[in-house]
Amino acid sequence: AAEEEEQELQRRLGEMSDDLSDGVAFNHVRLQVFGHGGVGKSSLVDSVCGKQLVEHKSTIGADLKVLEVKQQTFSGSAHQHQLQPYTPHDDEAAHAIAAQAAANLMMKSGSHVKIESVLESAVAEEVRTAQEAKAATVMAAAKETAPVAPPVSMTAAQSEPLSLPAHAGAMVATAVLEPEQKAVAVQPPAKQATKAVAKPKLAVDTQMVVQYKQGKQKQELVFHVQDSAGQVRSKTVVDLMLAPKACVGAVCFSLPKLQKSDTRSDCIFEIVDQLDAFAFRGRSTPLLLVGTRKGEVMPTELPVLSALLEKELKDCPALDKLVRNSEEGDLIFFGIENSAGIEGDSTIRCLVRAIMDTAKQLPSMKQRVPPGWIAVNDELYKLSTKEQRPHITRSEVLEIAARCGLPHKPENISLEREVNLMLGYLHTLGAVLWFDLPGLRDLLVINPQWLVDAISRIVRNFGIHHFDVDKKAEREADAEWEELKREGILHHKLLAYLWADDKYVKQKKELLALMEHFSFVVPVKGSPKYLVPALLVRDVQQALPPHAPQLVLHFELASRRALANVEAAAPLDQKLIVKNTALQKGFLAESVVHHLFGR
Repeated sequence: AAEEEEQELQRRLGEMSDDLSDGVAFNHVRLQVFGHGGVGKSSLVDSVCGKQLVEHKSTIGADLKVLEVKQQTFSGSAHQHQLQPYTPHDDEAAHAIAAQAAANLMMKSGSHVKIESVLESAVAEEVRTAQEAKAATVMAAAKETAPVAPPVSMTAAQSEPLSLPAHAGAMVATAVLEPEQKAVAVQPPAKQATKAVAKPKLAVDTQMVVQYKQGKQKQELVFHVQDSAGQVRSKTVVDLMLAPKACVGAVCFSLPKLQKSDTRSDCIFEIVDQLDAFAFRGRSTPLLLVGTRKGEVMPTELPVLSALLEKELKDCPALDKLVRNSEEGDLIFFGIENSAGIEGDSTIRCLVRAIMDTAKQLPSMKQRVPPGWIAVNDELYKLSTKEQRPHITRSEVLEIAARCGLPHKPENISLEREVNLMLGYLHTLGAVLWFDLPGLRDLLVINPQWLVDAISRIVRNFGIHHFDVDKKAEREADAEWEELKREGILHHKLLAYLWADDKYVKQKKELLALMEHFSFVVPVKGSPKYLVPALLVRDVQQALPPHAPQLVLHFELASRRALANVEAAAPLDQKLIVKNTALQKGFLAESVVHHLFGR
């Protein structure tokens, strides 16, 4: 009987070989933790990992970790979950194949296994884009032969609005997760004149499949955690890593600060600033509000503060993206006490469950990737952790991909194109950083912390964030050093000191090109200087010089007006009506202002 069961299992696995080859689950998600300085973001990450509360220094740029969900038994409770450092299997691809096969086997007999393959969807999208581009070319040619219409005067109101370039996270993933933003049409693959060679069946470890089917093995959820710096000047750095459709966001704030009348306005402003930054970029990222230092607030005050905060956020475009704390009275936030830890605070355990459940609903979790992509990611992770290599070249990636069996369908797509799609996908998860841009596409960052730290040498709060290289820069280039700190002007000369480490010295050209492209620095024409928008911070109370030219810009998020539901309102006149707090502190997310200025 056992032999017959083994044969039946082999038969069923053979039938699903093609489906498994096209795609298996890859449960990797990015978790981004935001909030202003000192609210307890780093302590929150420690808490969900089951660590004790310790004093943290101010985070510079971002602190990146790779964690996975593990089941844990706490005193007086059933099995709960917490995050632990990620420990990959020796062969992640084989485990992914086995886990997917087990899931398929457990479906009802006769059910069709529908797989949304990332690669197949991307190839189909490229074909569609190419067809649309061809049709547009034909239409343009037809217009050239048609009679020319008389010119039409166009007012400023009728002209097309200025659109900002897509951000890095969306840009590199256009062929995978954001096809509507793709700007370059790719020609569909040419049809093969010869008959394609039959591809061998995918190797599946039957014993491993049985273990997954019996629950002895489990495919864990892996989070690429980004603990972001809270200082204003660091926000543009962490913005580089925002990714659509593959990310869960947590915005932290201080509950005592929200409770106290003299600090409540500032607290609400800080929360709105964080939420508006997400909304401005059009992200579909689900968000969780996390209120820290719950022990300093009476339990009966939590529902009151929740109602108060929800009222203040009623016009916030990101309101519909907030995940509510339904386990504790349908609150708009999760109130936690980091000092109690995950075992002592049930809300922290509730928060971990909410993060898990939210992650499982992301579009990326419903997609499947070729097993070869997981094998490549496994090799890249080993290079980063075991060999301590922060980056590799594109030619090295191609060699690794070929060894891992890519392209998985050579009759449909080339190795180079599939590698591009794979790297874009891994970028959206936070596993790597790769930018398909001139001068940058040959650099693959397999340890994103390396890039964050490099940019943070320049974009930071110089009053609290220090590096060892600062002393030499201050000693040997004192005037240029002071100009960077006080006026936000970077001299090219300073890069020789700030990026003097062996890990940066050979990549200065690529690092500077990336910072220019994403407006971290703006070159001054005819000068070896750069403006650093994030460092151009002026106190609004500071008196302007006499006769200084002034420019006032008013921005409005379209969804704010929609939320206000003012359909019958009269057209706006020339008067600008804003709250006093907006005039004092600004009404556009500060990191967004830096990007706009750079552009």
